[in-house]
Amino acid sequence: MVGNVTYRVTLTDDGGVGALGSDTSPALNLTIAVTPVNDAPSFTLDPAHSRLFYMPSSYHVVPAFAQGVRKGPAGADGRDLEAFQSVTFNVSSPSDPGFFTYSA
Repeated sequence: MVGNVTYRVTLTDDGGVGALGSDTSPALNLTIAVTPVNDAPSFTLDPAHSRLFYMPSSYHVVPAFAQGVRKGPAGADGRDLEAFQSVTFNVSSPSDPGFFTYSA
């Protein structure tokens, strides 16, 4: 939830109300503003490009390999709350760490 939440708060002591006393303070409003956090980005891979083949003689460009790229989840009103951020894909291969390096 993102937005404001308001609570009414009172303070009560254990002194009772004898001798025309009061054991409860006047109510005050407490407003808590809930702001969005930096949520993780998300994406899906295009099934047509889920397996690529190494071509040692040239670079291989895969257009639109990622779909549904989101910088974070949308707010309750559907707005992209993290539109000001940029995303970068970092590609690596745990089985062959040098696979994605290039030397000229």
